[in-house]
Amino acid sequence: METQLDFYKSFHTHPINQNIHTVCIPAIVVCVLNYTSLLRIHFEILNGKGKDCCFWYMISLEDLITIFYTIQYYRTYGIKIGSVMFVYIQVLLFLTHIWRNTFENNWLSQTHKVFVAAWILQFLGHAIEGNRPSLMTSLTQTAFQAPLFTLEHSLPFIFEN
Repeated sequence: METQLDFYKSFHTHPINQNIHTVCIPAIVVCVLNYTSLLRIHFEILNGKGKDCCFWYMISLEDLITIFYTIQYYRTYGIKIGSVMFVYIQVLLFLTHIWRNTFENNWLSQTHKVFVAAWILQFLGHAIEGNRPSLMTSLTQTAFQAPLFTLEHSLPFIFEN
């Protein structure tokens, strides 16, 4: 775990930048989950005649993303970190549901504002640090390591051996 997370941490050494990212990364994840909740995939299994549906299931892209991330954390880091990240993702998912249910009429416009503000703050953090964002080097690794970084930074005791 250390080498992958160390790559990400090497771009975030200034305390102000670390704190900005610790707040803004979960905000961005919540916004992405809000956006992806709008996209749904509908599965139908038809009977032999092709007219009647005998089974159907609808899943949002939001759910698929949370499943994918959870599986990846378990596969990459094992049961301990996988379990911690499962709880982390579920908390963020819960927050998205609260947000959308509390602000039924304007949650999407609020999501746009939070998303843009969080990105601006992160780039400001990198300007303070004098280091480019890690996503300029590896977008996929950054997308996977950033949530882990926020937990490691705010709750380091979880990651102790």
